[in-house]
Amino acid sequence: MELNNLFNDSRSIDDIIKSIILLQENTILIKKETEENKQKNDADLAALKKKNDEDLAALKQQTEKLKQKNDADLAALKKKNDEDLAALKQQTEKLKQKNDADLAALKQKNDADLAALKQKNDADLAALKQKNEADLAALKQKNEADLAILKKEMDEADKALKFEQLKTEKVLRGQGINAGFATETILINGLQKTLTLNNIKYDTMLTNVEIKGESGNILTESDIILLNGKYAAIVEVKYRVTEFNINDFYKNRVPKIKQAMKELKNKKIQLFMAGQSIEAHHGKKLAKIYGIGLVTADTNGIIEVLAPE
Repeated sequence: MELNNLFNDSRSIDDIIKSIILLQENTILIKKETEENKQKNDADLAALKKKNDEDLAALKQQTEKLKQKNDADLAALKKKNDEDLAALKQQTEKLKQKNDADLAALKQKNDADLAALKQKNDADLAALKQKNEADLAALKQKNEADLAILKKEMDEADKALKFEQLKTEKVLRGQGINAGFATETILINGLQKTLTLNNIKYDTMLTNVEIKGESGNILTESDIILLNGKYAAIVEVKYRVTEFNINDFYKNRVPKIKQAMKELKNKKIQLFMAGQSIEAHHGKKLAKIYGIGLVTADTNGIIEVLAPE
């Protein structure tokens, strides 16, 4: 650019030469300066490299020392841990031995206590069994004595009752009827007048009913059956109501009557035993258990009605 300006301005050759020489000198100066800078940079780089190598060597040395220290610390820690573990194992083994000894002692004590308790229980049980057997024997003896007295009283009462029954039957036989039939007739006549039993009014009364099965065979008989829309009463009549005929009525007759008679379906059924006399103790007790009402009747009609429970 400067050479063009020189030519354009029509300067002299000398000036051009001078300018070229100056340019060359400047170039040489620049080269010299560049060489000096390069040498300086090389020296600085060499110094920096040397310093870095020295720092790296020092760092390696420091790292090696730290590794050696860490290895030593780790070895010491491992040694201590091994010692602690060995001590712990030894302590655990001692504790296990103590626990085993304590457990064995406790088991031995428990076995001894259990044996003593079993021996005491066996002794108490034997004593209790002996006492129970003695009490049972005494109770049995008392019951047998009471039963003998009761049997004697019942026999005497039964004899008296049979005597009265024989007298009544004798009178009735003279009139051409037996005692049971007479009682049934009396009761039927009394019920026909009111159709009322145990304060319940009935619409219909059936007497001497034959209870038949599906094939037409006679299953049983019923002396009296009373019916209304809600209730039904099944009445068995005996001259004397006893434990035996109560059982027979409840266990044999009633189930067959209930099963065979459609008129009894969906009705509340009451059961009654009727007679001129009722076995005082066993008869009344059994009737109460079965839920059977008791009706006492004589020649004058119904005397008393004990309602079923």
